[in-house]
Amino acid sequence: MSSERFRLTPKSAIELLFARLLACLPFSWTSAIGAFLGELEVRYDARCNKLWVQRFYRNMATLCGATTAAAQRRCLINYGRQMGRVYAEYTVLHKLERGDRIEISGLEHIANQQRPVIFVAPHMANWEVNAKIASLINLPCCGLYEPRESTLRMAIANRARKSWAPNIELVSTASPMAIRDLTRNLLNGYNLLILPDEERQGYVWAPSLGRKLPDAGNRWLAARLAVKHGVDIVPLCAERLANTRFKVIVGERLSPSGEGNRQAQVQDLAARIDTVLEAWVRKNPEHWFWQNALNLDKPFPAHLLRQSAAAGKP
Repeated sequence: MSSERFRLTPKSAIELLFARLLACLPFSWTSAIGAFLGELEVRYDARCNKLWVQRFYRNMATLCGATTAAAQRRCLINYGRQMGRVYAEYTVLHKLERGDRIEISGLEHIANQQRPVIFVAPHMANWEVNAKIASLINLPCCGLYEPRESTLRMAIANRARKSWAPNIELVSTASPMAIRDLTRNLLNGYNLLILPDEERQGYVWAPSLGRKLPDAGNRWLAARLAVKHGVDIVPLCAERLANTRFKVIVGERLSPSGEGNRQAQVQDLAARIDTVLEAWVRKNPEHWFWQNALNLDKPFPAHLLRQSAAAGKP
């Protein structure tokens, strides 16, 4: 189990006080405040002509055909409001179940589940609602997370994640024993929840979106574990239907092919994971967290592709 500890500084004390104030408000109010603050931030960055905004505009032109300045600006505002909502909603995630805010489709894909599976999900909408699926299944769940934010924010986020159900464990990517812990939980009957889209070394490692991806990262890890231990991959995706209403899509199971050697099976499964994730990202590209880091004009270098392929052999 992961625990995040933090040391209060004047800045973090103010942030903690603000988070606690947000936690006292109704879910819709807190989310709306986050949307307002998120829009202010991206408008400021656009006025400053920051590099990530320039990349964002190019991404929108490629992914959804937003080629005019007005269309790209609308996408940027939507992105800012969406990300602002996500950060604010961490403080009230425990209230999300009230008011029938979550709709789930595709539950038939995990009906009568007796064996563990590996859930994979992109950072779409408020991706934390994907963990709700874990509370609907009579199996515990172990989630892999990346401690990108400050220790204070990670403490708030992990407390919110644990609020879904008492049978959710958390494993940090920063842990030197992360893979061992995931494997141990899987063998002990836990479902795993892995988000394959991630940013490392200045690149977004999934989905491909026309790029050649390294055989490494969380996408490759999920495929390796599935093939090695003979379990299915179940894709999940959260959509924001309205300001504070969500839909979680449970996709069709992706089973290891059983054809060829283990390396070939992992490559096949990783490719199928990528295909599903890419379709969801292209559907609502401005609701994808990694747009601020994605650079479609920057392919992975050859040496990184070679190194990851060699290191990623199961």
